[in-house]
Amino acid sequence: MVQIARRAVPTLLAGVAAGALCWAGLTFEGRRSVPAAWPTVEGDTFPRTVRLPDGGTFTLTRAPRRIVLASATVVDLATALVGPERVAGLCSLAFVASALTLAPEPWRAIPTHDHFTAEAVLAVQPDLVLCNDYNDQGTAAALRRAGVPVLVLPGPANLADCTRSLALLGAVLGVEDRAFALERDLDRRVRALRDAAPPPPRKRALCFTCNPTGSYTGGPGTLHHEALVLAGFANAAAEAGIEGHAPISVEQIVALDPDLLVVDAPPDGGRGSLAFLRENPILSRLRALTTGAVVELPQALYATGSHHVVAAAEAIAAGVRRAERAR
Repeated sequence: MVQIARRAVPTLLAGVAAGALCWAGLTFEGRRSVPAAWPTVEGDTFPRTVRLPDGGTFTLTRAPRRIVLASATVVDLATALVGPERVAGLCSLAFVASALTLAPEPWRAIPTHDHFTAEAVLAVQPDLVLCNDYNDQGTAAALRRAGVPVLVLPGPANLADCTRSLALLGAVLGVEDRAFALERDLDRRVRALRDAAPPPPRKRALCFTCNPTGSYTGGPGTLHHEALVLAGFANAAAEAGIEGHAPISVEQIVALDPDLLVVDAPPDGGRGSLAFLRENPILSRLRALTTGAVVELPQALYATGSHHVVAAAEAIAAGVRRAERAR
C-alpha cells in the first residue's frame, strides 16, 4: 500500500463529519446537462466591469483588498493568486478540504465562517465575495442587495474549467501575470504526466470514498476522473457507465475489480475508506488490495475542486511508481 503524507486533524469524529461535508461540497462535479455560464471581465485596467451570466454587472474601482472565500474550491483558486493580506474571511472547510490544510500558516489568523450567510460575510466588511454555483445563491443575492460585489464561479468539472477560473480571477483580482504563470506551470506538469504515462493499454483505477452518507466514486464530469486520466489510468467507473459523483455498491466494486484503488486518507490514522475495504470480507479480496495497489490521498487532494487536481494526479502516479519499486 502507498500512503501519501497528510496533516493530522484533531479527532476522528471531526474528521468523519468533515469527510461527509467535503463530499457534499463535491456534488457540483456531476456531469452538466447544459454548458456552464461564465462571468466575463471588461477593461485592461481598473476600474473593471464584471458582467454576470444573468445580465447583471458590477464595477471594481480597484483591485479588491478584503475578499471573502465561500468554498474550498475558491479558497484553492484565490490563495494561489493572492496572499492572506488580501483575504478578509474564509469558509471553515478551507482547513479541511483545501490545500491550506497542507500549509495553514499564516491563513489561520483570518476569520472563518461555518455557513455561507449574509450576516457572517458582512461582519468582515468585504469588498468582494467569491463563491461557487453550488453555494447558497440566496445568500449571494442578499449580499448583492447590501451592495457587496459577488462573483459566482461554476464548479469545475475538469482541468479546463480550473484554468478558466484562474484566468478569470486573475483579471478580477488584478493579478493576471500570476494567473498566466500558474497556467504555464500547469501545462508543463500535465505534459510531464503524459510523457511518463505507461503505454496502452491503460490499467484500470477506481476512486473510492466511504463516509457516513455512503460509498461513492466518480465518473466522467468529475475531477476524480480527470486525476486518474492525467495519472495515466483508465477510470473503471467510466467503463461501467457511471457518470458524475455517484453511489457505488459492494457488488459494483467487485464486478469492476480495478487494478488500482485511490481512496481518501482518514485523519489521525483512524478508520477510513481503506479500512472499510479491508474489513469487508468480500471487498478485501479485490485485486488492488491483495497486490498493494492502493494510493491514499489527503482530503486536500482527494476532495479538490481546483487546479490541484494536477497535484492529485502527480501523487497518484508517484505512489504507483513507489509501490512498483517496492515489489
